[in-house]
Amino acid sequence: MDKLDIEFINKQYKNQINTIIEVGSLDGKDAITMKTAFPNATVYAIEGLPEYYEMYLKKLKNIITICKVITNYNGKINFFRKKFHSPNGVSEHCARPVGIHSIYNRGNEYGGGILEVECCTLKDICDSNKIDGIDILYIQACGTSYEILEGLGSMIGRCRIIYLETESIEFFKGQKLHRNVCNLLEKSNFECYKMKEYIITKSGKQFYSIWLNKNKENIINDNMITNNKKTTNNKKSTNNMEEISNTKTVNNKEITNDKKESSNTEEINNTEEINNKEITNDMETLKDNKEVNDKEVENNIQIEINKPIVGEKKKPTTATATRTRATYATGRRGRNKVI
Repeated sequence: MDKLDIEFINKQYKNQINTIIEVGSLDGKDAITMKTAFPNATVYAIEGLPEYYEMYLKKLKNIITICKVITNYNGKINFFRKKFHSPNGVSEHCARPVGIHSIYNRGNEYGGGILEVECCTLKDICDSNKIDGIDILYIQACGTSYEILEGLGSMIGRCRIIYLETESIEFFKGQKLHRNVCNLLEKSNFECYKMKEYIITKSGKQFYSIWLNKNKENIINDNMITNNKKTTNNKKSTNNMEEISNTKTVNNKEITNDKKESSNTEEINNTEEINNKEITNDMETLKDNKEVNDKEVENNIQIEINKPIVGEKKKPTTATATRTRATYATGRRGRNKVI
């Protein structure tokens, strides 16, 4: 993607580019270019060859990298890994990033081997990463553009811009051709904005083209609504968290107040118990004092009763009177028995 293409996208879509996916990222240079041009966008760089992923993509910053072969089903697939000549003329694997590794065989003359690797659809990548729409889909995947688009399913209608490469002949044995990919895009309501062609063999060409979704305004509005919903949901989540926090604070204050009130109630109860005990003790003391006073009064009354009246002769007791009569009787009658 060149500068003119980036300028066109910025003008046409008013900088509303939020999600970019590159399939067949190779060394990640195109992903870096797009991240630089659209710094607010989330960029995904996908590469199927594990060596390239380890050498180039794994260390990228601010770009989400995925090591996976993208096709039209989920599972495992044979991946043709090719030899090529490095600048010093030595034949080796992955000496420099050259895009001839594919799920289709480039040709036995390139040698190499076959790897069994994990594969999935692009829709599966979108679902796994909660991607609602793709603003730029950038495909350079060595003869597999058709399978990648087919694996999007209905999600293809959620793409704004598709940049891809196609071939007019089987550059990779068994691949779908340029006309097949164009028919699929046209049926999916896309129109070609720009196309470049390069001669790759005496009888065949390779094409680089940019396709725009005819319903771009609806996609922009839908994506804006989706982004606004996400922002609204985040705000609601934040507000809910604040409400929960405030509720916890209120509850903690109420618990603290309840504890204080409980503590005060216990203090009051303890004070009442102490006062009740003191009152009981005072009543018992008063009762004891009353009993003592009553006894003193009773004794005083008894003393007063037994005290002789002044000027009154003391009457003889019953025993004294009896003895006097007895003596009188004896003196009178001699030895008569005492009556």
